[in-house]
Amino acid sequence: MVQSMQHNKLQLYNTLKIYLMLATHDHYDANTILNWFALYWQHTDPKNDALQKMQRYHLQQVLALSNTTWPQNKPLIAQAKSLLNALPPADIAFLELQGLYKNKQQSLATMLENHDDIDLSHAIIPSLFSSNNFKTVYNDQIPDLVKTLNQVNWVIGRATPKQPNPQHQAQLISSVRALYLTYFSKNWSAMVNHIDLKQPENFTDVQSLINEMTNPQSELMNLLSFISGNAALDKTAKPTANITLINQFLAKGDAYKQSKANMTHLSIYLKTIVASDNPNKASYNVVTSLLNNPQQSNPLHDLLSQPTKDASPILKWQLTIAKGSLHILLNHAKTYLNSVWDSTAFPDYNSNIENRYPVFSDSTEDTDVDTFSKFFAPNGTLDVFFNYYMKPFVNMNSNYWTWQTVYGVKLDMPQSTLDTFMRASLIQQMFFTDNHDSASFRFSLTPFAKSAAAQSVTLIIDGQTQHSSDHSHSSNILTWPGPKPGNAAITVQLQKGKPITQSFAGPWALFRLLAFAKITPTTNPQKYIVQFKLGEQTITYHMIMDNKVNPFLPGVLDRFRASANPF
Repeated sequence: MVQSMQHNKLQLYNTLKIYLMLATHDHYDANTILNWFALYWQHTDPKNDALQKMQRYHLQQVLALSNTTWPQNKPLIAQAKSLLNALPPADIAFLELQGLYKNKQQSLATMLENHDDIDLSHAIIPSLFSSNNFKTVYNDQIPDLVKTLNQVNWVIGRATPKQPNPQHQAQLISSVRALYLTYFSKNWSAMVNHIDLKQPENFTDVQSLINEMTNPQSELMNLLSFISGNAALDKTAKPTANITLINQFLAKGDAYKQSKANMTHLSIYLKTIVASDNPNKASYNVVTSLLNNPQQSNPLHDLLSQPTKDASPILKWQLTIAKGSLHILLNHAKTYLNSVWDSTAFPDYNSNIENRYPVFSDSTEDTDVDTFSKFFAPNGTLDVFFNYYMKPFVNMNSNYWTWQTVYGVKLDMPQSTLDTFMRASLIQQMFFTDNHDSASFRFSLTPFAKSAAAQSVTLIIDGQTQHSSDHSHSSNILTWPGPKPGNAAITVQLQKGKPITQSFAGPWALFRLLAFAKITPTTNPQKYIVQFKLGEQTITYHMIMDNKVNPFLPGVLDRFRASANPF
């Protein structure tokens, strides 16, 4: 701790004070401890508000335990005190001055009247350096403190010399004030890094933010002028790079001119979209253009393609506006996708697929095979919608599709919607390998085993008959739909007694028949074991599919679902 803080005596002093409060309970002050840790957590992880809140809560619970014992590292304490005792009187006085404020902090928002477009949630400054307290500290508290320097400093265990003579006292006041100005300016110089613009929710918000960046009388410009003025109070210090840039920006130098040009181009670009006959469609066209032609120059690309590492605050604010604009465009594009889906593909699903067999396996009402084909086939309803409207938004580089990202912004659309279209792609592979226009496939059923009481078994599938007995185990190549669609049945002729039959009717009779059976996959993805149970009789077949994806694979066809507004 000591080695890492030698360059920052203020940090070392405050850290030692908190450590002594915890380890010895002398001068214990829970609020001072909480404030110190809150400031430390804010500096170490400034964007993680939730974590900071949780850490503060847990610390409050620990501090509430009266019997808590904290370990003491006496050599470490002695080393820290030795370093601090070597400080000149002005530094000691300044450390005392800090102690008056007990690590309290103040939000920049409390010092300003208007900041509607500006996010000041992370713009926190120690109360000692608040502009509201400056005159009190500089004119009153520093002279008063110097006059009482004959007291013992409990943190470092040092008794300061007796009252200096008036001349030395004046010099000490001047030295402490100089230190105060130095740290006051440093804190305000760093403040510009904690200023953000609020995320826009619509195009009107974007235009308001653009005005903040271009109007010399805007809230942002007034805030920057306020920060710059406070940072300049230490006349002996060289302005930081950020403050120098802010001063040039306020003086309408090159940084301002470039920013204004970027913002003006973006404003015109977005106004064209808003003024179009269909802003949702125009937004969709912009987003697909960004996805299809990522190197094409336009105001959004020109901003979002800039490197963000070590970006200046001015560029960060421009990027906030550009990314916010992109989010809004994406939301409008989603609205357009939903409107097209709801007016084209979804009515077809709603009228012809929903609550009908085979997609809804419990339904007694069938979807016509031609209607099924028009919906699922290549160049069918789903395929056209996907290829024409959705494809630019989808990353298909792996078997599991995901939504694309645009300049690091992930499309905020449900993964379940993509899963629906992946399932539709599997359905295409099940039914449309040989014939892209109409659902069909070929397969073979080979008798494998039957109960001893069964004399023979007859299968009838769409006019195709397969007969097997103890003396005949032929394997037939069958097609679906068959030459006479509409019927599927299995009949077991017993050695004694009447035959047992299970039959189904309709265009999907084969599917209903196989749903009646138990289908078990094998290590060969195209081979399955099909087992029928009729009464006490068990009949087993080997089924080999011509397609790589079995149409009877459970959990694919019967789990396809679509809904309105899926994006």
